[in-house]
Amino acid sequence: MIPGRVISEELIAEIEPFSNIPENFKISPDSKHFVYLEKENDKEFIFLDGKKEKQYDNIEGYTFSPDSERLAYAANESGKWFMLVDGKEEKKYDSVKNFVFSPDSKRLAYAANESQKWFMVVDGKEEKQYNKTSEPVFSPDSTRLAYAANDGEKWFIIIDGEEEKQYNMSLSLTFSPDSQHVAYVAQDENKMFAIIDGNEEKRYDSVLTNTLMFSPDSNRSAYVAKEDGAWFVVVDGKEGKRYNDIQKYSPVFSPDSKKIAYAAREGNTLFVVVDGKEGKRYDNILKNTLTFSPDSQRLAYAVIDQEKWFVVVDGIEEERYDEVQKYTPVFSPDSKKLAYAAKLNDKWFVVEINNEKKIDQNSIVLSQDRIIVKNIIDDTNCMSSLRSLRALRCSLPENQHWLEDPNGKDRKYEGTVSLSSANIDLTFQNSDHANAIFETKIGKEYDGIVEGSLFFSPDSTHLLYGVLNGDKQFMVLDGNDGKKYDVIIFIYDGGAIVFDSPDRFHYIVRNGRGFYLVEETTTLSI
Repeated sequence: MIPGRVISEELIAEIEPFSNIPENFKISPDSKHFVYLEKENDKEFIFLDGKKEKQYDNIEGYTFSPDSERLAYAANESGKWFMLVDGKEEKKYDSVKNFVFSPDSKRLAYAANESQKWFMVVDGKEEKQYNKTSEPVFSPDSTRLAYAANDGEKWFIIIDGEEEKQYNMSLSLTFSPDSQHVAYVAQDENKMFAIIDGNEEKRYDSVLTNTLMFSPDSNRSAYVAKEDGAWFVVVDGKEGKRYNDIQKYSPVFSPDSKKIAYAAREGNTLFVVVDGKEGKRYDNILKNTLTFSPDSQRLAYAVIDQEKWFVVVDGIEEERYDEVQKYTPVFSPDSKKLAYAAKLNDKWFVVEINNEKKIDQNSIVLSQDRIIVKNIIDDTNCMSSLRSLRALRCSLPENQHWLEDPNGKDRKYEGTVSLSSANIDLTFQNSDHANAIFETKIGKEYDGIVEGSLFFSPDSTHLLYGVLNGDKQFMVLDGNDGKKYDVIIFIYDGGAIVFDSPDRFHYIVRNGRGFYLVEETTTLSI
């Protein structure tokens, strides 16, 4: 029994242990189904939810539909390739590849080859043949389809069956979120440029592939371009300031589409640019960490500076650590909380910042175990940093009050300092400063945090993540350890920890030879 949690386990399959997890193992997006490949007597076959499927000479690319109810994969028999969709064999070809389900899971498109010609098969119907084709792209509403094709020396985009203008290269095809607009990058005569709804934008020396994007409201566009050795972001057709480099995986639009942020390099430093305004410069900004809050009012990212890692949120520098895990920080759905995984002295833990729980305006009580304080100098110069101090020394020079952290760096505070055996009470002369201080929780230390497993519940009341400790893995919910298993199956191309409601979630684990669907209901209240 785990206090505050009701846990049920359903045995999905019992199999011999194998070593190629996760490469050979895929979980459905809803984390309720799994598939993996096995071989027997020179034949290959898949196990779907522990049940053996038909054998073939070769099998490739098995993938679940977005709703997790369908499975498709390519199989080879006697030199011919064909798709298996929902267990049914489709027409045989010389080759098949690039199969994609539509977002609503009702449609399937893939490229097939016959007599050295490639063509798209959409909903079982063959389209026009070309020399080459790219991976198909469905619109978010699943009604439209686009892909690139080559019919000689030129490439062109085919949108809803209509061929666009030919170029030397056509790539990075994307639909707007409302499915009404389509954009891609083209190359012609050694110049690259974006094409949005058929309109060519300015030509540059280069356009960084996979940066062409629409805003969430579909009304804006952005991409990264290069000219005369300098990189810059083009937003709504307007060029931003030029830099030595723009970091990959940026720019990022805010959810309300009003802001855009990206990381830029100038000289040996990187900094975040929000709507043209440059932030503080650091040695490095970690990729895949730049994120807006759901309400678009907050921005967070992780940096490295002077060989230490830390998170910057709302312009405030958090405590410095030996490492911050990628894919964090993470905002809660209500935007009031933020969490990230950090490492210090070979141990990992989760830091949770709660903007909703402000410290009392008149005083700040700091525990002896771990002290969370806001560094304050005066009204006009507030050192933007939260510190997690593991020890404390107080000294009171004449007319000044100081706190010293374990690193030996003195921090100056306004107000009065009183000491007791239980706590240290800081009373600020200016209550506005006290309002800026919020609750920070530092979780228990573990050998590791499962990468990408950090989640808030839909109502933002619970924080959940997977940990590794010793030879076991388990879920931590609101700071409380869960039941221990051999492995929590968490794979980026399918499968996750899924909340079914604010107080109920499920995931898949392996324990010994058994694979289990674990469902948990929490009785904890925050």
